[in-house]
Amino acid sequence: MSPNPARILFDGHVHLYPDYDWALALRTLFTNLGPKGIRLGFLTESAGCRFYQAACENPSAFVRAGIAVQPGPGPNALTVTLAETVLGVLIAGRQIVTAERLEVLAIGTDASLPDGQPVAQTLDLVRECGGVPALSWSPGKWFSARGRLIESLITSRTPGSFLLGDTALRPTCWPMPRLMQMARDRGFKIIGGSDPLPLSHEEQQLGTYGVSAMIAFDPLAPADSVRRMLTYSNTIFAPIGKRSAPLSFARRWLSNQCRSRPPASRATTV
Repeated sequence: MSPNPARILFDGHVHLYPDYDWALALRTLFTNLGPKGIRLGFLTESAGCRFYQAACENPSAFVRAGIAVQPGPGPNALTVTLAETVLGVLIAGRQIVTAERLEVLAIGTDASLPDGQPVAQTLDLVRECGGVPALSWSPGKWFSARGRLIESLITSRTPGSFLLGDTALRPTCWPMPRLMQMARDRGFKIIGGSDPLPLSHEEQQLGTYGVSAMIAFDPLAPADSVRRMLTYSNTIFAPIGKRSAPLSFARRWLSNQCRSRPPASRATTV
C-alpha cells in the first residue's frame, strides 16, 4: 500500500547544542512550525554534538517538563511527545565542514563523516552513507574561489544529486544568492531551516524558518519518506516562517564571532 499524502512542515537545519535546554528547544521548534501539518525537524549535528545517538542509547534521560524523546518509528528518527501527545519527529542528520570551509548537511543519516575533506568528496560520502547531501548557505562563504567551486558543482551535477540549503541567518535585506537562483533554475531543490547559533537563548530561533510540502508520507518510516521526498519527487516546496531582520542578524552574528575567538590573553604568540 502506498503511503498516504500528508502536509508536512519541516525545519531543514536544526542544531541542538550541548548548552541548550533541549526540552525548551524541542517545544519551541514544533510550536514555531505551526499546527497545520506533520511537523519534522532535520537534525544537522556538528562534530561533538550527539543528541540523536544519546537519545537512542538512553531515552529515559530525555524526559523533562512533560517532554519525552523516544527512538523511532523506524531508523534515523526520534519521536518527541508532550504529555504523551506527539509534537513532531526529528530526523537524524549531520553537518560536515569541508576543506574549503563550506557546510554540507547529511540528512537522514547519523553516520560519522569526517570534517576537512573536499566538498565534492563530502557530497559523495553522504550519499554512500544513505543520507541526502545539502550544500548550505552561510554568510560570506559563497563568493570568490568558493563561489566558483559551488557553481561548478551546480553545472556539472544533476538535480537530485544534492540540495541547496537556505537559512534564517540570511537576513531579510539579503536577496536570494545568485548561485541559489541558478541552482533553482536548473531544477535543484532548496530547503530552508533555522540554523540557530551556539549562543544563550538561541533555542527560540528553532522552527522560525522552514518548508511546507504535500508528500506521500509513511508515519512508520518517516526518515525513508523524507529521503524519498528530497531525492526523487517533484514535490513543490513552499517556504514558511521568516528569516532574521538585519539588526537581529548583525547582533547574533557578531556575538557568535566574538564567542569563537580565543581571549587575547590566551592567544598564541609567534
